[in-house]
Amino acid sequence: MTFDERVESVRELGYTEREARFLALAAVHSGYFLRRQFTQSTGAGSGKTAAVFTSKLLRFEHATVVAVCHNAHLFHLYAKPLYERLGIRRAAIDGHGRLSPSRPKLMGLDYVLAHADCAFFATYVERLAFFTQVLGVDRDALPRKFYGQGSDRRPRYFVDGFPLGLSTER
Repeated sequence: MTFDERVESVRELGYTEREARFLALAAVHSGYFLRRQFTQSTGAGSGKTAAVFTSKLLRFEHATVVAVCHNAHLFHLYAKPLYERLGIRRAAIDGHGRLSPSRPKLMGLDYVLAHADCAFFATYVERLAFFTQVLGVDRDALPRKFYGQGSDRRPRYFVDGFPLGLSTER
């Protein structure tokens, strides 16, 4: 699924083009965001546009506020229908059944937003296909971690979750 297809799919949930673009980026690369990330990436300013967007997210039950510190609200994008429209599956629960925000996820989103000239891979499947099929890299040379035991032991690639993309500049 292309990024533009993801954006269009999110728009069908009732978001504007600008909101859908930001939501697609935030959901795919972090799952969490701060209001300042929305305003910086969309140029919306810090007023009514951002308030309408965040209110809409909460009203549609696509996000929840998980932390507030110094008037900064941390939003967690959790709604299964949102992620289904984006064509990705996201595990957002920690070992205790709680939502677990993390600084690296917010920093990763900051990186993606600051590098709009790059085409980022949304899922590990896209990363794996690029390296193995396009570049011809052997799977054994890719960063991986094994999960399971015995005959159920399987490798997962790019488990660090950090953004990975290609510059579109030549």
